[in-house]
This record gives sequence, structure tokens and C-alpha cells, in this order.
Amino acid sequence: MPYNLVMSGVLHKAKMRNIYTIVTVTPQAVWHYRIIFIIFLFSFLFHIFFYYVI
Repeated sequence: MPYNLVMSGVLHKAKMRNIYTIVTVTPQAVWHYRIIFIIFLFSFLFHIFFYYVI
């Protein structure tokens, strides 16, 4: 039980740190990540499309 509590505390701290870094990151970098995510999403959709066609 204490192990689970420690792990949840560590995860909560990491999540807060990630939110903090996301908030403090410059908009340019956020836009860059968004473009990467969009490209990844399109490639994933194309893979599904070709899988169903072929």
C-alpha cells in the first residue's frame, strides 16, 4: 500500500511538471509539436486507408 501511495505521488509530481513545462514552453515550439502530431496523424490515417483498400 505505501508503495502505491509513493508511486501515485511521483506520478502526480511528474504530471504537474509536464503541465508546467507545456505552459511555459514558447508558442513556436508548441506549434512545431502540433505540426509533428498532425503529420503523424495523417500518416496513421493513410496506413489504415491503404490497409482497407489493399
